[in-house]
Amino acid sequence: METPSGTLKPDLVVFDQGRVHVIDVTVRHKDIGYLEEGYDSKIQKYTPLIPLLVEKLHTDPSGVLPIVTGIRGAIPKYTLSSLEDLQITDRGSYTTLAFLALCSSIELYHVFIDYDAPPTQPSALPVDPT
Repeated sequence: METPSGTLKPDLVVFDQGRVHVIDVTVRHKDIGYLEEGYDSKIQKYTPLIPLLVEKLHTDPSGVLPIVTGIRGAIPKYTLSSLEDLQITDRGSYTTLAFLALCSSIELYHVFIDYDAPPTQPSALPVDPT
């Protein structure tokens, strides 16, 4: 959807019980702050979309619900809060989300590795002939 800040394409726009939610999923490396940074960046990116959707759908606003997980399946508390807003509160769903993040990360890793390529040799250091 076109916004003043450009075209935005969230993963999901959910119209539920008279409210509109913008949901975007991201899997981040689990270094210090990266999960929170992923959450904050989704909020900042998709917040301009909410008023446009409210006007177009004639509904009440809800907000942006980032679903952020770590590449090893970490689910931070703010993601749990987003899931709770969607009435997803069972441990089985959390476990599935964690496994999907882990499996997707492994798949992406393998996409960028060519197992048939010969190993690279370190370049030789120049030798001073004197």
